[in-house]
Order: sequence, then structure tokens, then C-alpha cells
Amino acid sequence: ILLNKTSRSQVDPVLLAFFQLCPDAESAAKGDAEQISELITPLGLMHKRSRAIIRFSKEYLELIARKESLDLQIKEEHLISGEEFDRCANSDGIRYEVLSSAIPLVTKSLETTKQCIHVKEEGFLRRQEFSFTTKDILGLFNCGQYSADAYQIFIQRRYNIPVNDYALKMYVDYQRGRSKLLSSMVNDLL
Repeated sequence: ILLNKTSRSQVDPVLLAFFQLCPDAESAAKGDAEQISELITPLGLMHKRSRAIIRFSKEYLELIARKESLDLQIKEEHLISGEEFDRCANSDGIRYEVLSSAIPLVTKSLETTKQCIHVKEEGFLRRQEFSFTTKDILGLFNCGQYSADAYQIFIQRRYNIPVNDYALKMYVDYQRGRSKLLSSMVNDLL
């Protein structure tokens, strides 16, 4: 939203102050439009941007709440049925892993690059991955293909997607090259 119709060199000077005012989606959703407008005045379109930030933040929080509600429904359904499965994903992009009671929870990795992990001790049901689909991202206010691509690249760390934006393409190419270099270094060591 801040980069829309402006350049990074214009955004950088106000970015730190913006994140001090609105460090997370909750504070941005409850933010004062006039206070945000005043802060981002150098970028132009400050009233439109401040309203967009607030609306986007509210929609983002609503999306998370819907995902978490669906998450809870799926957990309860699988705990009641006792059904066990290894790493399956539903159409809403949430992956689960039900651990056998014979396998201690601590032997499983708790690493994730996604938003959160939940552990349900009774059934050893753990949320393995919480992610948004492209449709989720495109459904958020003021989010287009650039936002969906950026989410896949920076949050999901997927570098095999086609990208049209010049800066995103440069970053993807850099990461692909870095990955190839690391792979070749590992192969040389082996």
C-alpha cells in the first residue's frame, strides 16, 4: 500500500516511523486514519493510503480468524474420529500431522516458516503449516498479483513461480542462484 504509485526511496524514510505507530495488524486495524495520514504525507495520497491500511488490516485479521476457525473445526473432526494421517492439506492451505501416541511429540520437528504451530496434547494433533492461498491474498483489499507473488516468495519461500515484477524477479533469480551455489558446495563436500 505504501509502495503503490511511489518509489522505495520515498517509502524508506517513513517506514520505521510507520511501524513504530503500527507494529502489527491489530494496531493498524485500530489505527487513527488522521494520525497515519499525517505520518505518510510525504508519499502523497495519504488519506487514501491510511484508509487502505486500516481496511486491509481488518480484512487480514478477519481472514486469520476464519482460518483459525476452520483449523479448530478440522482438529475437532479428526480428534473425534481418531483418524490418523501423515501430512495432508485441505483446500484452504492448512496442513496437519496427527502423531501416533506411540511417538513422543518431542521427536518431531517443531520448525516452521509459516505463521504458527498449535499442539493439541490429547490427540497429538499439531498444526504443521498455516498458509494463505493465492485466492486468499487476492481477496484482501488492495492486493493484486504482486502481493500474491510477494507472499509466495517472502513467506512461503517459493522461488519456482513465474514473476512479472522486476524487483521480485531479481530477488527470485538471486535466490535461485544462491540455492544452486549452495547445492554445488554441498555436493563438493560430499
